[in-house]
Amino acid sequence: MFAWLSSGRGRGGALAAAVVLMFALVACGGGGGGGGTGGTRDISGKVVDASTLTALPGVTVSSSGKTTISLQDGSFLLQGLPTTALIVTFQLTGYDNSTAQVNDATTTVVNVQMAHSGGSLGNVTQPPPPPDFDALQ
Repeated sequence: MFAWLSSGRGRGGALAAAVVLMFALVACGGGGGGGGTGGTRDISGKVVDASTLTALPGVTVSSSGKTTISLQDGSFLLQGLPTTALIVTFQLTGYDNSTAQVNDATTTVVNVQMAHSGGSLGNVTQPPPPPDFDALQ
């Protein structure tokens, strides 16, 4: 498309090249990734315990090959994510894994409540006391 520009002669060659380049950039969305479909975004949020609503530090937050860990206050920031639909996953030992589906390209905040996993000890009872051998004599 631009082969004729390299062999152009005369004073208008540079101006013609600039005009063609400007139209090419406008046609492809301004050179910023095709009109927003190929750009990136950051997603931030907070992860809390579903039953106590207290912050959960140390949660592994992942999406589209990017990973971060939630801070002491439960906040996280994933940077450079695509603006396409994506799934954000949340993982922490002792909690059920959680996911959030983000369909809207303009979504930048995702807050999540994580539930404790079902791995409990159940009803634990104390064993009976040992026999009193002095009472047997």
